[in-house]
Amino acid sequence: MSVLGVLLASGVAGAQPCSQWTPKDAIPGPRYEHAAAYDSARGRLVVFGGYNGQNYYGDTWEWDGSAWMPRFGAPAPTYRVFATMAYDSVRRRVVLFGGLYATGPLSDTWEWDGQTWTPRETAVRPSARFAHAAAYDSARARMVVFGGFTGSNLDDTWAWDGTTWTLLDEGGGPEARQQHRMVYDASRDRLVMFGGQGVTGILADTWEYDGVAWAMRSPLTPPGARAAHAMVYDERRSRVVMFGGVGESYLLDTWEYIPALGPQGAWAWNSITGPTSRAGQAMAYDAARSSVVMVGGWNGTEALAETWALACEPACPANCDASTTTPVLNVADFVCFLNRFAAGDPWANCDGSTALPVLNVNDFVCFLNKFVAGCT
Repeated sequence: MSVLGVLLASGVAGAQPCSQWTPKDAIPGPRYEHAAAYDSARGRLVVFGGYNGQNYYGDTWEWDGSAWMPRFGAPAPTYRVFATMAYDSVRRRVVLFGGLYATGPLSDTWEWDGQTWTPRETAVRPSARFAHAAAYDSARARMVVFGGFTGSNLDDTWAWDGTTWTLLDEGGGPEARQQHRMVYDASRDRLVMFGGQGVTGILADTWEYDGVAWAMRSPLTPPGARAAHAMVYDERRSRVVMFGGVGESYLLDTWEYIPALGPQGAWAWNSITGPTSRAGQAMAYDAARSSVVMVGGWNGTEALAETWALACEPACPANCDASTTTPVLNVADFVCFLNRFAAGDPWANCDGSTALPVLNVNDFVCFLNKFVAGCT
């Protein structure tokens, strides 16, 4: 069997295959194209807004791994769909930008601290838009926004540092697009973007942004073209996980992006089944419970109110640097853990605790036990 054949047969080389999507408590109100972000300091998935096919939502909900809880307060962002949210781990704020309301595209910035929504008014900011993509670049402490739609597709790159919006790139990188998805790969300090709706049709391209320039990748076995899919970065296994979207039809496939395989990386299909086909769902990585959480979506006929979780454990939990050398576990893994702990990286929450402070001496003990246990 070829190397590619081994990759496809095993699902994901060097990582434990994700075994099962599990249905959880339904979110109140079916919705799609809502915004979601994971608050790692409080161990909560935050969801805002969306659309149910008839009405816009302007509500805030939080998921603690067991149940959904409504959150109230004023002021609050207006009702909207196709907005983006990302969690600023340095300032411990969920940042919401843009979206679409009945009156048109929006260009406002809001921040949620777990208790209160606060508007952030700035003279310089991205133009009003919706169906853009956003992710938090933890190495540079900023949320990065790319593209979107406002009468035509956009191809500009912006960054929000908590005070100022800065234009990073006016174009010349990825094709202008909407309904694409983007995540931050913390292990490689790269933003990873896939697909979306371009001028010429639905796209199947993979791009990476290193904080300075965009670079197109040509990975092995790329997924089919799609838009309105969902993507997250699995911090414990250093993998990008993607589900569903719409291409020639509504999709229900699960894929993982593995940069370490080959000079251009590789996408690998995971044969697990669970959720039905859908697009416009929200997805985030729940670091406290080491699981991917997916909420809602549109199946072509109706909006969905479902919550699903996908638990994926690393084949070797103590292999912090994801090395494949022999021995796999060595002093570099301790250095990696210390660096992640010092940076407040949710990956370092080895014991999965949610009590404050989330990172403490128990995580060192937990990591040491996993190191001693080896890769069995």
